[in-house]
Amino acid sequence: MTTSEKSAHLSSFVRDSAPTGSSPNASSPVVVLLHAFPFDSRMVESAFLALSSHTRVLAPDIRGLGQTPLGSAPHFFEHLVDDLAAILDSRGVARAVLAGVSMGGYLALRFSEKYPERVRGLVLAATHAAADTDIQRIGRAGGATTIERDGLESYAAGFLKGALAPDAPEKNPQLVGALSAQITSQSSSGVIANLVALATRTSTEAHLANITVPTMLVAGEHDLIIPFAKMQAMAASIANSELRIVAGAGHLVNVEAPSAFEELLAEFLPRVV
Repeated sequence: MTTSEKSAHLSSFVRDSAPTGSSPNASSPVVVLLHAFPFDSRMVESAFLALSSHTRVLAPDIRGLGQTPLGSAPHFFEHLVDDLAAILDSRGVARAVLAGVSMGGYLALRFSEKYPERVRGLVLAATHAAADTDIQRIGRAGGATTIERDGLESYAAGFLKGALAPDAPEKNPQLVGALSAQITSQSSSGVIANLVALATRTSTEAHLANITVPTMLVAGEHDLIIPFAKMQAMAASIANSELRIVAGAGHLVNVEAPSAFEELLAEFLPRVV
């Protein structure tokens, strides 16, 4: 049985495969799936369903996206980290494996730096530890301008062109359409607020050497946003880590190659104690 409901903290929307707290396998770790920007927990639904028969899985909507409201005050990336801690508290989860894609990976890394005692393992997909450069911040400002001027449809088209493997529109037009629909279903204010939040995130590069929990990094073969060399460098800095590459996938590796991504998760979880 699965449920989707709002937690007490900021009315965060959380998909929870075992809302009573009883996991199908008591020895298995709780897994938290953290979606990419500018999507919501629907983006990790396939992995959520694949893992739910084996362990308890949580998949929150990040603040301002999906069914989690933006709130009345501007937020920094750091607030998203604390949102996640509050979600775990509200679910009675002391420690978990964090599996994040892109923005979700940034969140997992900073959470593991701020709350290391709460992390049992990390899956870092299509992500990196550096803060935004000035050029990247300027690019995010340009994205906000595009949304305000031309709407989310225009922003989605440009975003997906860079985020998916080059042959995705031809090979999987249904996926492109579904992802575009998910982006355009968001509120413009929520997407812009998270562009700003992403620009405020801190570097976690110095933290990499301190990570001691089992860690798997997952790279898409054709990722144009986070090149493989960047993930190689990050893996080299994390002692207890492995780096896996998913053939044919771009930046959104979990939706471009869901079966391969879920197989990697299933192989990784037994490593976590």
